[in-house]
Amino acid sequence: MFPGVRKPAFHALYDRISDGYAYRAELSAFVDEPLLSPDRVPRDELDLPGAWFETIRMNLSAIAATPTDRTAVRQEWISRAV
Repeated sequence: MFPGVRKPAFHALYDRISDGYAYRAELSAFVDEPLLSPDRVPRDELDLPGAWFETIRMNLSAIAATPTDRTAVRQEWISRAV
């Protein structure tokens, strides 16, 4: 879906509709590269090379430019959760 974006190998796609909602699960290969941080939120400054940031910029630009009609999270849910 995102040409040029590096991602794990794709294995399978599962769709389900229940109570008027559509759900999709994608099964991808396990990524065994080292983590940037042991926590979900980095606590220390990361020493990342400039190429890492350039790759992130290119990937995010490719993803942002890809049209979609799917909604991952609705504003009502965010408003209720916050």
